[in-house]
Amino acid sequence: MVFRTTPQLGPAIESKAQKYHWDGDNVDVSYRLGNKETGSDGHEYVMVKANATLAANAAVTIDEATWLATAGSGGFTVPAAVTGGVVAGDYFQARRTAI
Repeated sequence: MVFRTTPQLGPAIESKAQKYHWDGDNVDVSYRLGNKETGSDGHEYVMVKANATLAANAAVTIDEATWLATAGSGGFTVPAAVTGGVVAGDYFQARRTAI
């Protein structure tokens, strides 16, 4: 299990993000897309929104203008612990695998 080492509150690094009680009627989660965290495994994680269905461990490319993740070899993956992967519209923290 990877946990955040940066001093910020937010969703668990290896889980799909959900709406929280403070999100109210917002369309998106209030946790900022593009937010970067450092995990206890030493990897950087970036909060993104899935633009398609992506399996756990899938390589993804992130569009930094929109923070949408799509399948591709863009130096990030869906964390292995995200059981069942993600579907379009899910929020998750993509794991940087390349610099």
